[in-house]
Amino acid sequence: MMNLTKGEKIFFAIITISLLMVNPPILGLINTFAQSTPLMWGYPTLWLWLEFWYVVAIVTFLVGVIKIKNWQKTYSEDEEAK
Repeated sequence: MMNLTKGEKIFFAIITISLLMVNPPILGLINTFAQSTPLMWGYPTLWLWLEFWYVVAIVTFLVGVIKIKNWQKTYSEDEEAK
C-alpha cells in the first residue's frame, strides 16, 4: 500500500466527499429540500448545492497541487541544460 502524507489523505477525503455529494442518490435527498425551498438567496437550491460542491472540489485540487510536496516536480540543473 502507498504511504500517503497527511495532506494527501485530507485531499483524497475531501475529493471523495465532493464526488459523493453530487451523485444521484444524495441529490434525491437534497431534491426533497429543494422542492420545499426552491430558491435560496434568489438562486435555485439544487444549483447552489451542486455549484458549492464543484467549487469545493476545484479549490481542494488547486490547494493540493500547491501544497502537497509529492506532487511538485523538482528540476536539477542537468535536466535544464538538455
